[in-house]
Amino acid sequence: MDFRSVIDNSFSAAVGVDAVICGHDHNYQREFHDDVFWIVAGTGDATNLYDTTEGLKLNGHLELEATAPLLQFTFKDMNGGLRDRFTISA
Repeated sequence: MDFRSVIDNSFSAAVGVDAVICGHDHNYQREFHDDVFWIVAGTGDATNLYDTTEGLKLNGHLELEATAPLLQFTFKDMNGGLRDRFTISA
């Protein structure tokens, strides 16, 4: 079994996971597969570590607002401009 399969099985909708949030890739990415949102928010430095065509290659931050039954994710650039927003409902 490869690493991605282990991760997919550990963080699956079948076990109640709605979103997986991580950092490090020096960009912002949002994917949706197997009924789970996968978010990479590692935008503290404009330098990209990897050559990737995915994600927004800019500095910014991810805001998470939790107000039952909703989780709202908002990504803003360094000037406060809205670059992405989506909501998960419980």
